[in-house]
Amino acid sequence: MSRQGSGSGWSLEVVRGREVGRRFPVPPGSAVLGNAVDNGTGIDLSGQEGETPRRMAGRQASIELRAGGPVLRDLDSPGGTFVNRRRLLPGRDQALVAGDLIQIGGVQLRVLGSSPASSSNRADTPGRLGATAKDRPSTARAVEPASHPASASRPLEFTLKDGPTCRNWDDFLTVSAQHWGKLREELVTGRLASALVSGGRSELAPRADSPGSPDDRLDAWLGSLPVTRPAVPELDVHPRALVVRGSPGARVRKSFRVANVGFRLLRSRARVEPADAGWIRLPPAFTREFSTVEETEVLVEVEAPESLAGRLSAAIVVEGNGGSARVSVSLEPGGPGTGGPPGDSEEVEPVGVLGESVGGRLAGWLAGRGAKARVTGGAIAGVGLRLGIGLASGLSGVAILPGPAALLGAAGAVAGGAWIGRRGGVRDVPVGAFSGGFGGLIVAALIVAACQAIEPVLGARTSQNLVAVTVLWGVLGASIGGASMLIIPKPDASGGESR
Repeated sequence: MSRQGSGSGWSLEVVRGREVGRRFPVPPGSAVLGNAVDNGTGIDLSGQEGETPRRMAGRQASIELRAGGPVLRDLDSPGGTFVNRRRLLPGRDQALVAGDLIQIGGVQLRVLGSSPASSSNRADTPGRLGATAKDRPSTARAVEPASHPASASRPLEFTLKDGPTCRNWDDFLTVSAQHWGKLREELVTGRLASALVSGGRSELAPRADSPGSPDDRLDAWLGSLPVTRPAVPELDVHPRALVVRGSPGARVRKSFRVANVGFRLLRSRARVEPADAGWIRLPPAFTREFSTVEETEVLVEVEAPESLAGRLSAAIVVEGNGGSARVSVSLEPGGPGTGGPPGDSEEVEPVGVLGESVGGRLAGWLAGRGAKARVTGGAIAGVGLRLGIGLASGLSGVAILPGPAALLGAAGAVAGGAWIGRRGGVRDVPVGAFSGGFGGLIVAALIVAACQAIEPVLGARTSQNLVAVTVLWGVLGASIGGASMLIIPKPDASGGESR
């Protein structure tokens, strides 16, 4: 600690980490940054790492205070060291100026201090990354907001309910990264807009009639602020490689995380490359656009082909308004748990376990639907189910077993035979058909029993009317769809569960 207390005029402020706002003085000479260094000889950042899977190295980078200011160097760390979203090449010095953002692991640091070169002309500083437009990454990013000198010069102070205080426009970016849900609540309740209007900043107050969800409205408002640093999201993935080992026909579930290491709302979608790699499946919720505030766990299902003889390779590409990233996927013959990256877990589904697969897919599918879609879908399913039972019962309002049993038994036999035959062989088809047919009979019996138990509430005469009982089942289906929001809530953009 003695070196840090010497006072060089330069410091590193935590803008993303456990202690936002804490400053680490840059000591004279050279110091190491990481999560396993002695504070007497470096800057220990282990206490700033949160729950994010991104981890810095024990000795991630070194910072040296020279006559012209601090210079940063990456120590060939596995995850890399970033300055203003550009990765440093190992062994190459990077001059720093006040206002630069350093990213190591899941921690972001802002450089504070007096610099001979202002941040406005740092693109002309020799040796800086990103000096010309052609050197910048080609990935499309959100357009940075235009500056508003008059608004930016006014003092601002806004304290979130049970949260931190924002004293300038840049603080709103930092707070949004740490307390997105709380800031969203301030916007939805109108408290944020009222504070800005009463403070004479009505031109920057969020509008109550803005289109989109609360997350979309907050993201658009953050993009309109006159900030002094880039207010754009940045995409990262962890891990960048998935190694799967499984016997032919087995299913293995893996996952990786999409992380937003920038600001505002990250909008991404995932796809498999090449497209014909049918042994990799992604839930529909991730093949269409999904939003990420900090992290989103993406599920991957890998099914080993029956003819698996050697290693298969493919990739999952995640791209959006924060850039793009690739996760390589390798499938190798062998039993589960015989290798793979340390700490990388996998869930294996043996051949024949159909119930868990269907249940998991249904839960994942429901999680991507809102209340309106579930209520409507439940009503349609209830009406369709009861009409089907009525048709199989001879267009009668009274559900009787023979017709539905024959129909569902035949459908179950066909489905069971096809499913088992595809995973086993021709000789397994009879067993699958018998199991599927028997399951169809059980389902038919349960449905008819439910009809006979529920429909008498309409009365003896009305319960025999096919239209009346169909409407009843439509109402029941809609109720079940709405109740599913309590059991399988739709995740919000921050990765939690919306209420």
